[in-house]
Amino acid sequence: MLVVCVEFEIEPSQTDVFMAAVRTNAEQSFHQEVGCQQFDVCQERQFPNYVFLYEVYDDEVAFEKHKLTLHYAAFNQAVGGMVMKKS
Repeated sequence: MLVVCVEFEIEPSQTDVFMAAVRTNAEQSFHQEVGCQQFDVCQERQFPNYVFLYEVYDDEVAFEKHKLTLHYAAFNQAVGGMVMKKS
């Protein structure tokens, strides 16, 4: 099992657009990728432009396959200018 955690700080004016894009990516990852066991999108109540992803994959191979999917590429392209910080 491989757990991936990603934190984003989003440009506040772009939060709604980012959230729509990340939810689509999460749904497609979970439903279309055999090796994706969980993909949670969490948003801070007090600071809605802070987003946390919790992803669980079968292994490193499944995660690497995830990064090659079209929906992952589309997500990255769509949100590139919205992300102020990613860790």
